[in-house]
Amino acid sequence: MSVNIDLFIRKLCARSHLSREEENALRGMRWGLRRFERHQVMVRPGQELTESMLLTAGFALRCKFTPEGTRQITEINIPGDFIDLHGFILKRLDHEITAASRCEIATVPHSELMRVTEEFTRLNRILWFQTLIDAAIHREWMLVLGKKRSRSRVAQLFCEMQARMAIIGLPSKEGYPLPFNQQDLADITGMTPVHLNRCLKELRDADLVTFRNGRVEFLDLNGLSREAQFVPEYLHPGPHEI
Repeated sequence: MSVNIDLFIRKLCARSHLSREEENALRGMRWGLRRFERHQVMVRPGQELTESMLLTAGFALRCKFTPEGTRQITEINIPGDFIDLHGFILKRLDHEITAASRCEIATVPHSELMRVTEEFTRLNRILWFQTLIDAAIHREWMLVLGKKRSRSRVAQLFCEMQARMAIIGLPSKEGYPLPFNQQDLADITGMTPVHLNRCLKELRDADLVTFRNGRVEFLDLNGLSREAQFVPEYLHPGPHEI
């Protein structure tokens, strides 16, 4: 089965050199293909995992729920993300992963990941590096949710997504699709939909950004970055020696 993992390779190459042998090893793994519809659960908490999923198209959400059923979205996954590489080691996740749009997933058995990372030890470090970036994003959002004012949280979200899409070479300086509703954005930024709507209006009235019909349009990206106090180093966008 032909599975396109080009965006994943592009993301790895943006941060670290891949040899031809390493790239061929990744492309040569026994990839499968799965599709999910919007709102479909991709991974449930406690589910036993025997394969990992690479997002090749669409958006996915990593979520935690309170006992009362309220949701906090803890991470957004975009094309090129290995969305449950953690499951390769953990075997079970303590959170849910849900499709935020129609998604295409390249699946790979854990046995294949084990084989390739043992044969190509540097690939082990490169994949580990991706999980460390996930952890850095989580730490950043602990700061954002705990210390930044509401509209700066929204600005942070829009700036971060732009920066992450730029890493994989997707056009994003003018804007980008973000197929979320206001409840999704509220669950990401830790506020009510009413408060979220007020923040969107403030950012629009300040001629910084608009969000309509699932699309972000920048009016002043630099100004939005200043509003967010956005410092993208936690995304480790540049090349690294691994």
